[in-house]
Amino acid sequence: MKNVRSVVAAISIMSFMACDGQNGTDGQNGSSCSVSDNGNGTATISCQDGTSYIVHNGEDGSDGINGADGINGQDGQNGSSCSVSDNGSGSITITCPDGTTATINARYPGRVRFENDGPLGGSLIKGSQNQNLLSFSVVADRDLTIRNTDLQIRVVSSGSLEVGAFIKNLKVVDLDNGVAFVGPVISAASMTKVTYGQTTVYQKTLGDDYELTALSSLRLGLLVDIDEGMPDGYILQAVVDYTEPGYIHNYSANVDVPPENIEGGNIVGAPYII
Repeated sequence: MKNVRSVVAAISIMSFMACDGQNGTDGQNGSSCSVSDNGNGTATISCQDGTSYIVHNGEDGSDGINGADGINGQDGQNGSSCSVSDNGSGSITITCPDGTTATINARYPGRVRFENDGPLGGSLIKGSQNQNLLSFSVVADRDLTIRNTDLQIRVVSSGSLEVGAFIKNLKVVDLDNGVAFVGPVISAASMTKVTYGQTTVYQKTLGDDYELTALSSLRLGLLVDIDEGMPDGYILQAVVDYTEPGYIHNYSANVDVPPENIEGGNIVGAPYII
């Protein structure tokens, strides 16, 4: 009986092992999806099966707590001392121990421009008055005062006759109203005379003040009288000069206009023949 049971058990086990089935077929592959940025804070997820879904950016979180202050940095080094000197021309120079300097206009003196307006030369008439040897205009960028004017009359001749006495009543006048700003000088003979070969220069510095109003142009002329006794064959040329330091002054700033701020200040007229 015992052997019969063993045989039955063995048959049962073999029967159970023989009952496993075959593997099933593989399932279909899942579909692929892609993501595109809509440029407005959203993105679209699109899949091959035709489905799509729009997702939105998340909201910003709240600010975190500020961190503790850092440790203070070290103090910087003290700067070096500089000195200031007045140049006496409306500017000051700042000089520092490292060798650097800077010049600035602490009292701007102003600028002046002269222009030669002619005439272009020609012949002078003996016995005539107020003949214009030289016309010029002047304009300044602020109110200034012309304190000195250099007048020159250059006379060229092959002769040796002194003709200064025949050139009379020299003056600088306002051509618009006839008012004399500089002079008159009685005659060229009263001026300082220097001779260079055939050229005699009569020169005089006149300290007659006249005012320049800012941005207002003056038309001026150097006028002379030619005496009837003036000999023929002489050539006259007039020069007016304002380029020397101290000739033009800015009283509001209490400073002279420096020569570099005077444009065209040496005005040379055309030659005239007698």
